[in-house]
Amino acid sequence: MRQQDAEEFLAHLLTSLRRAQHAQGANAGGDATQIFAFEVEQRLQCGTCGGVRYRNDAQDALSVPVPARTKGTDADGKTLYEDVPLGECLDMALGSESLSYRCPKCAADVQAIRGSRLATFPDVLVVHAKKFTLVNWVPTKVDVPVILPDGDVLVLDTYKGNGLKGGETALPEDAATAPGTR
Repeated sequence: MRQQDAEEFLAHLLTSLRRAQHAQGANAGGDATQIFAFEVEQRLQCGTCGGVRYRNDAQDALSVPVPARTKGTDADGKTLYEDVPLGECLDMALGSESLSYRCPKCAADVQAIRGSRLATFPDVLVVHAKKFTLVNWVPTKVDVPVILPDGDVLVLDTYKGNGLKGGETALPEDAATAPGTR
């Protein structure tokens, strides 16, 4: 129940390094943690008026859900899972979903589409595969194989965000109408 995982340790390490560097002041050697830094573009579009809102969030690791599809059991009774391509996990993490939203422009509760894309690309992309299932309300890791693309080359251009596009109208800023709230 008190298990720490590699992604949590990496986040702690990068935060500690940044704090230490900040405490020492500007460093002529640069920030070694920047090779992991990137931004995720969050896009929200009102389903009624079509207005959009963009926000960029700084991250050091991309958390992706991993579907656990069982394919049987082995001789010891251990559950076996289907291989999942990394691209499928990225599609799920950087896709779109529908949600209820209080639009500041429409001044009404509407359906909206929220999606994520990569605003910037890191030199080194850390992917945190969320391979968990609930067993008796306890999060338990499952052994789902995540398969890298051929040659271990990941083309991220299909996940590139572009920000506000021509013809899009930005929604007015209103802190009381954050996504998922009323």
